[in-house]
Amino acid sequence: MFWSPPQRLRVQSNAPTLATVTPGTAITTGASASAKGTPVQIFSATDFDVFGITLVLSDYGTNGVASDAMLDLLVGPNDDVLIPNLIVGYSLPWLKGGLVFRFSLYIPAGVKVSAQVAGRRTSTSMQLQAFLTGGMLSPPWRVGSRVTAYGVTSVPTGTLVNAATSGEGTWTEITPSTTDDHFQIVPAMQFRNRSTSASNRPVVLDYGVGSSGNEIELGTCQYMTSSDESMTALGDLRGENVSVAAGSRLVTRISTDGNPTDFDCALYGVT
Repeated sequence: MFWSPPQRLRVQSNAPTLATVTPGTAITTGASASAKGTPVQIFSATDFDVFGITLVLSDYGTNGVASDAMLDLLVGPNDDVLIPNLIVGYSLPWLKGGLVFRFSLYIPAGVKVSAQVAGRRTSTSMQLQAFLTGGMLSPPWRVGSRVTAYGVTSVPTGTLVNAATSGEGTWTEITPSTTDDHFQIVPAMQFRNRSTSASNRPVVLDYGVGSSGNEIELGTCQYMTSSDESMTALGDLRGENVSVAAGSRLVTRISTDGNPTDFDCALYGVT
């Protein structure tokens, strides 16, 4: 038997090779709040079979201006949507944080990857860094081929969740019934159309599954909001290794220690 060297994961990214305060690729919103801007190429071709995607969004939130936003990740020559309407609004400048999302998704080698975004700050750019992981003969974890967005009411608005300022709060329904089985649920939230009165506060988002009165928590994540109407996530928004069957009810709840208490939420199921 011939000896085979151990496999190792490879990474392809658009991260800068030199220090910069605006790393990655600038993605610009469309001419109206609900219109996606022109797709922007992130990679002309993937270098290998991709098993995981990390997206880092920054530099869109600003003082005194509503900055709700949603992004599509696109693949292939026809810019097919792989991740739809991902909530990415109010992101802090890169030097102060940003929003980090991780998806266990497959993209074959040699495929173009692009992105497009819509937001209340029209014709305005945000920064996107993308990190693709893969390159092994077989993935070391479970991977999917598509993402379903739940809770998006109209771009760039998710489902309104009113945060509790005492206790964990009550569950808010994001969808009464999932359309597919999912092994990963990625959470996301943003202020709801807020241009004033944000504060420096911790915000905890729980997400779960189950019928009314029988909800089971699947995971939790923590954000930090800023008085200049921006926010960052403390850690990765990556979901959990879960088993959510088609037809399941998905829910979220939010807790914080003061105003504002109105947030948009959405959940993203990987299949």
